[in-house]
Parts: sequence; C-alpha cells; structure tokens
Amino acid sequence: MAIPKVSQALQIPDAEASVTLAHLNAHIAEELALGLSDAAAIRVRYGITDEQWDHLRKNPAFRGMLEEAIRRFRGDQNAGERIKIKADIVLEDAIPAYDQMIHSDKTPASERINAGKLLAQLAGRTNKEGVAPAAGGGFTLNINLANKEKLVIDGTSLPFEEEA
Repeated sequence: MAIPKVSQALQIPDAEASVTLAHLNAHIAEELALGLSDAAAIRVRYGITDEQWDHLRKNPAFRGMLEEAIRRFRGDQNAGERIKIKADIVLEDAIPAYDQMIHSDKTPASERINAGKLLAQLAGRTNKEGVAPAAGGGFTLNINLANKEKLVIDGTSLPFEEEA
C-alpha cells in the first residue's frame, strides 16, 4: 500500500510566486534557531499546512539543518552573526510594506522616494556599474587663527598603491 505524498508546493501569502517547501528549509531552520518565530507563526507566514509542517518537522534533512542552525547561533561568540541575520530577516519581511508605500498615493512623495532609495540600496543598485564605492578615510582639519580667521582643509584619502 502506497503512502500518499505530501504536497511540497507553497503559495506564500501576499506573494506572487510559489515555492517548494524544500527551498525554505534553511530559512525556516534559521528563524526557529534564532527564536524569531515559533512553528505557528512560520506556518502562517509561509502558508504551510499542518500536514506539510508535520512532514517537514520529521524530515531528517530539515532536523539536521535546525540542529546546525542552533549550534551556529547559540552562544555568546555568535551574537554579531545573530544580530545580522535577524536584521536581514526583518528587512526582508518589511519589503512588502515598502512596496505599498512606494505605490500609495497617500504616502508623501518624499517618503516614497526614500523607500525607493532604500530598496535600491538593498538590491545593490546604488553604485554605477564599473565604479567602486567611495573609500572612507575623509577628513576635515579646522585651524582657528588669531583675529577670528579660520582655515579649513578638506581632504580624502587616496587608494594605497604598493610599490613594485
């Protein structure tokens, strides 16, 4: 007697594309390990049925991913990585809200522009192709002279070039 297969296709709520449960395994494992969501919240966010969740939580590969994520994120040494990943997940979850802001006539134009700039930055579209981002290391030197005279020198660092 054949065991019926559990559907692996997911239509994520408020998303246009569908994905398979397998594509979300690592992301879901990280969310659980970081304590960002519990099982019920994950099922709602990703449109996972109870049957699919039961299948996923018993899957050896998923359980291995979850154990690895817990090892990686627990402990004082991994606080920086946890914060970065949590921030990435929060940003990703906020993208639909930014999309609504950009397309809403009720949102002031300046806020729509700022939301568009943020999304462009997140997508890596803020630098012109072939142009490296500006290097840091700029400085301003203010010198106050007698008689209330002021000398200001603005400068930027130049790239370090090793001599051959």
